[in-house]
Amino acid sequence: MDKKRIIFVGSFVRPGQIDNIGGVMFACQTIVDSNISDHVNWLYIDSTSPTVSNNHFVIRLFRAFKR
Repeated sequence: MDKKRIIFVGSFVRPGQIDNIGGVMFACQTIVDSNISDHVNWLYIDSTSPTVSNNHFVIRLFRAFKR
């Protein structure tokens, strides 16, 4: 049986690449490491923000689109 291709938008930065690990990053990694991966091929789209800031909404939106 062919594996399904799934687009997975989430946080995929590995520990050590950034200073802290958030809940979304942990959840995404848990799904990728689960048995689901035996049945699907993941296409990762990393939406991890490099910083937490209080920038204007338009700036945050542009940076999110760029990621």
